Amino acid sequence: MAKKTLHHPQKALLKGVDELCDAVSVTLGPYGKNVVLYRELNPPYSTKDGVTVAREITFSDPVKHMGAEMVKQASIETATQAGDGTTTTLVLAQSILKNALGSTINSNSLKKEIDACIEELIEYIKPEFTLEDNNYLELISKVATISANNDKVIGNLITDVYKDLGKDAILSIAESKTGETYTTKVPGMRFDNGWQHFKFVTNEVEMICEMENPLILITDYAISDVKKISEILQKCIENNRPLLIIAEEVSPLVTKMLVAVKTMHKIPMCTVKAPAMNIRRTEMLKDIAALTGGTLISRSYGKSINKVTLDDLGKAGKVVLDRLSTSIIEGKGSQEEIQARIDNIDHLMKEVQTTETMHYKKKLQERKASLSSGMAILHVGGSSEIEMRELKDRVDDAVCAVRAALEDGVCYGGGSVYYKLSHLLEFSRDKLNNGELILFSALQEPFKKIWKNANLDVYEKAMRSKNYKQYNDYLKENGVLDPVKVLKQALYNAASIATLILITDCVIYNDAVLHTEVSEYDSIPTLDIDMTSKEDDGAI
Repeated sequence: MAKKTLHHPQKALLKGVDELCDAVSVTLGPYGKNVVLYRELNPPYSTKDGVTVAREITFSDPVKHMGAEMVKQASIETATQAGDGTTTTLVLAQSILKNALGSTINSNSLKKEIDACIEELIEYIKPEFTLEDNNYLELISKVATISANNDKVIGNLITDVYKDLGKDAILSIAESKTGETYTTKVPGMRFDNGWQHFKFVTNEVEMICEMENPLILITDYAISDVKKISEILQKCIENNRPLLIIAEEVSPLVTKMLVAVKTMHKIPMCTVKAPAMNIRRTEMLKDIAALTGGTLISRSYGKSINKVTLDDLGKAGKVVLDRLSTSIIEGKGSQEEIQARIDNIDHLMKEVQTTETMHYKKKLQERKASLSSGMAILHVGGSSEIEMRELKDRVDDAVCAVRAALEDGVCYGGGSVYYKLSHLLEFSRDKLNNGELILFSALQEPFKKIWKNANLDVYEKAMRSKNYKQYNDYLKENGVLDPVKVLKQALYNAASIATLILITDCVIYNDAVLHTEVSEYDSIPTLDIDMTSKEDDGAI
């Protein structure tokens, strides 16, 4: 198909940005409103989750679509890196871009001014409270409650998990089978690294791969030959069992084969890079093997991949992988094997006090907590599927916000940090340059939008009084707190994508509706195994 070009496309791109951001921004803040999504052949879906709303929006106009997709990807990146902040990213990006397009200064010079100012402002975003404090459970409760749309029941449930399992608690979310919302404690762990290709995703809304009752191959080998795992794949097909491969590396050819099995037989398949590095990687793989009742296939033990039997594979009730992490839920390993690993970690921790760094000791403590405390599952229920899914989105926001808060601490929310940064610019300069003027205005937008959604006149009062202490007291009293990590990432990503659109002077597109995706995985490799589904001849 012939391509078309459009020069000076910023205003056309902005149309897509505006329509996307206007739709998503109604969800911003603890009093944000819901959006109902139409899905063909499925019931309507009500949600307050900004990233879910953003993913649903597409346009038939290709240039408009490009503009929306650019800011959408920036907001999704914020959610991936910080767990929240998608809507804030969109609101900031829209305002920065609108104000910048109204400037007459050279776009590249303007970008440099904005970038320099952003780097400076991010340094000023510091935590008012950290979750290392003695009252960390109170802060967790406030962060969870406000992120769940002021739902104290959800806030209390999440707080109880951290009270029971400690600060290193691992919390997963599942749909309730009873209609009630409750938590349970199960053997499990989470580690860094997630799915290695988007074709493994089973839930495209949340971009996660969910596997029920999977088999788990645990190895420190790099798997480059499909034939080495052909027998394992055959058994998975025969028994309709998902397969998760945790390995040092998996070649593109093996990935293609796994995608073929997933596509043809509707059996989830996934690969994930083994966590950590060097000796710590080996130890973590041993932990996973103990938790799941599997065997670590390692060079050190002299066992090769092609000699793996079904008894060597680990097992779990469920595995959930997103882009950055993997959660193993209800591992089927014996308590004796798990306790042996805990005893080994205790022995190492005694030695570490004199021979190793405190960083290494902290990692040992995390490993011990994963094996000894297990993890919690928050089962989300509702009187209908629509209600359950809406609540599940809010719970997911709350859990992600707490994780971000645990990392870098929290500060006053409600857009107040950005609002104060705008006045920091005003009072710290004799004269603002063009980039700073743009940011001065943009930084007030989240504050305005949050309180507009709440139908409160807080913004006007703050503008008149400039009494930040009184305003901070109001925020703290009402539990309006934001994770520092989210605030930093949202501001950085918003400015980055807005200035990228600003310096775009030409777009090339097909004069047709977009969304036709071409992938290297559309061509499937062949392998000499029986790809025909068979009846289940017994559980593995």
